[in-house]
Amino acid sequence: MALILFEHVVVTSEPYDPHQRVIGQVLNRVGDSNVGGRQYFSVTPGYIGGTMCRRLQGAMVLSMGCTTGSGQLAKAFMEKGARLFIGWNGVVTVTQTDSIFQALVGLLLKGESPRQAIQTITPVGGVDPTTGPSLVLYGQ
Repeated sequence: MALILFEHVVVTSEPYDPHQRVIGQVLNRVGDSNVGGRQYFSVTPGYIGGTMCRRLQGAMVLSMGCTTGSGQLAKAFMEKGARLFIGWNGVVTVTQTDSIFQALVGLLLKGESPRQAIQTITPVGGVDPTTGPSLVLYGQ
């Protein structure tokens, strides 16, 4: 099985088993990702676009993982019907992403627009001061 770049997948909580989801692995729609020394199934943009059964009907996708806002993953969700996608454009610390996304969700629930919420939570637009990446917004 080909290696799938970590930044272009969504890691699930399901432990990886090479004998499960074989067709998905052959089609490069699922794979394995190492998290803390353990292997888990992950889904690729191909899974989101080709295997996911339902449309997202205007959903807001908030992706806390490193480099998830770098393109392919966001594009797959948007093509599946998401109204917007927010993710990081680089590697981010766990502490920072947890803190930023907690504040982001709070502002969104209060009715702030996604763009305004990103600007409000950090004066420099959602930048992780430790590692440097910013939050990226696709869509409205």
